[in-house]
Formats: sequence, structure tokens, C-alpha cells
Amino acid sequence: VVPFGGGPRLNLSENDREVLVEVEAPGMAASDFEVSVDQGYLILKGQRRSESTPGDQQVRYRESSTSAWQRVIALPDAVLADQAKAEYRRGILQVRLPKDAAKAASKRIPAQAA
Repeated sequence: VVPFGGGPRLNLSENDREVLVEVEAPGMAASDFEVSVDQGYLILKGQRRSESTPGDQQVRYRESSTSAWQRVIALPDAVLADQAKAEYRRGILQVRLPKDAAKAASKRIPAQAA
């Protein structure tokens, strides 16, 4: 599971119950994100919007970004995409993707002599 694409930093972890993706995105609103699953990939899109400058102010220097970004993450087959949940709180977008226990179970395959 390797994320690709530019954008904010993210952490990805998993256990036997779910895959958890946490995206660092301070200063955004929940409505600034688009989260979807398509053909085994988690697609995260965001648009950081700049705050308007008062009419009598002229911007001399700005380091804050107002660009759009996208991150794409390959998901394991065991993920139940239709049960995924996304929540934005305190600058972190959390996406939880439950796993199908039957598909997630590992299976040992013995090697046969030829």
C-alpha cells in the first residue's frame, strides 16, 4: 500500500479490523475534501482556500498555499469500501475503511515438491 500524488502528509495504518488513513490538513473545512474509493484505490482530494484580504489591505508576501491536491492509495482487497467513513476534526482528516474478516484472513500455502 503505497500512496502517490502531491499534497499534505498522511499516515496509514491497519489492523485486522480496518485500514486507517490520517491526513494532516489544518485550516481546512470538511467541505474542502472529496473522498472516494474507485477500483481498489482510495482517492483523497482537497482544496485549501485562502482567507480574503480586507479591501484596504495589499498582500505583500504569502506563504500559505491555496492550491488543490490529490493523494491516491492502493487498498487491500479485504476493504469494505461501501462502509468507509471520513471525519475531519482538529486539522486531521481520518478515513476508516473496515475490512472483510473472511477476505482478510491469511492462508498458509505449503510448497509441493515437483
